[in-house]
Amino acid sequence: MIAFRVAALVGLAGVAAGSATAQVSIGAAGLYVAFKGADFTDTDAGFGLDAQVRLPLGRMVSLGLGGQRTSHGLVGGVNSVGVLGLFAEPRVTFTTGGSARPYLMARGGYVHLSANLPISKTNGYSVVGGAGLLVRAGPRVDVDVSVLLGAISLGDYTAAGVSQPGTSAKGGVVVLRGGLLFRLGQ
Repeated sequence: MIAFRVAALVGLAGVAAGSATAQVSIGAAGLYVAFKGADFTDTDAGFGLDAQVRLPLGRMVSLGLGGQRTSHGLVGGVNSVGVLGLFAEPRVTFTTGGSARPYLMARGGYVHLSANLPISKTNGYSVVGGAGLLVRAGPRVDVDVSVLLGAISLGDYTAAGVSQPGTSAKGGVVVLRGGLLFRLGQ
């Protein structure tokens, strides 16, 4: 809840700041995601992708809307877990005068986890915050790298259409991401 309040304040500050030089952009990144905590001891770290559209809210503030997909092995190596997320990501980017621009971000959204044991799934949410760096790679392209830390909460699993009481999961999440951000327009 605190992350959503911070995101709202960041968004309001961005609207107040105006959008003189901000541009719409699209991005794609590779992900490394590790779940932490007692409820995730059998889940390996995994890799995946995210994609987003970033909308300017001001000179320094933007809002990203997107999705991500990661795949994780389970202890024993036979089964796997797929995690799909839809997110909103406010970001404040600082101008340094050079080609590198640091930023602070928050990301919150819906999470859907599905496992092939036998067929089970659950839904929940994740809230993370972090920092990153945009490095100019061309006239309209930035390299975008970031580190995010936060929490994930999942409801009870459903197996073969039947709810499994007492199977909810909560824990931490660590995300490393790296990709490209393409500025559109002027």
